[in-house]
Amino acid sequence: MAAKNLPYAIAFLFVPAMWASNIILVKDLSEDIPTFALVLITYGLGALTVLAARPLLKAPKFTKREWMYGALIGVMVFAATGFQFLGLLYTTPANSGLFTILYVIFIPVIVLIIKRRFSYRPLLFAVIGLIGVVVLSGAWEGVVSLNRGDAFTAIGAVFWALQFVLLEKYSPGLNSVNLTVTYLVFVTLAAAATTLIAENSAYGTMAPQSSWVASLVFMGVVTIGLCFLIQTFVQSKVPASTVAMLCCTQSLFALLFSLILGYDEVTLALIGGAALITVSAALSALYGQEPLIGEEEADGRAADAQGDARTV
Repeated sequence: MAAKNLPYAIAFLFVPAMWASNIILVKDLSEDIPTFALVLITYGLGALTVLAARPLLKAPKFTKREWMYGALIGVMVFAATGFQFLGLLYTTPANSGLFTILYVIFIPVIVLIIKRRFSYRPLLFAVIGLIGVVVLSGAWEGVVSLNRGDAFTAIGAVFWALQFVLLEKYSPGLNSVNLTVTYLVFVTLAAAATTLIAENSAYGTMAPQSSWVASLVFMGVVTIGLCFLIQTFVQSKVPASTVAMLCCTQSLFALLFSLILGYDEVTLALIGGAALITVSAALSALYGQEPLIGEEEADGRAADAQGDARTV
């Protein structure tokens, strides 16, 4: 990583900590607010936050490319968030953080599949992560403690990995603010449709509370709007492998918050599984990642974007 990009990487450390705190807040709110209604509210607030910031950040007009790629990334973010939020109905924040971070292991595997190239290292690191999951589950003691919430979260991790891959491939040359707005808007619309169809019957049992307001505003403005904007911008400057490495700290933050708030107890399985998964993710980020596009292609896309006069 070039020295000039070091400040971006350091600034990005704010994001995993906020995403870990988001897991705690979702765990609390999901008991009272239907899953996709929660996605709708938080991503809607996030989209409005970034949209309101466009004049301050001097964002140009939206381009067709930004809407097209934003919709594609939005599909992945919607699926990832939906599975992660559903998972938190059944699992603890610590497990959610640990299973979510599996996306760092999935990223190099997905890249190898796209490039149709075999490499033993991503597979080796994935095996280490799988061993961590087995240790975390307690299967080595003859008692399996994993549940469907863990499975939902692991599926969500696949979609988070796809989001990272798509951002690396398409964000260079596009305006970070506009691209963030487009995929947050798409997630909001998808969540609105889903909650109206699948969760309509749950609205009658909801009892809105004033205590929700601060949590929802923090989630929407900070952990969704601000953090996704930072991620989109940083990934246009810093290699995805570096960003993924920094994201490994999310599982540690989630584990720490979960232990402090009493959602989990310190056990050998929890510590051992967390260590293996985190090490696997770190190795995958450091040694298992290959860039999807080279510097020349990235520069070419930037030039194309500057010459793209067609706006919507």
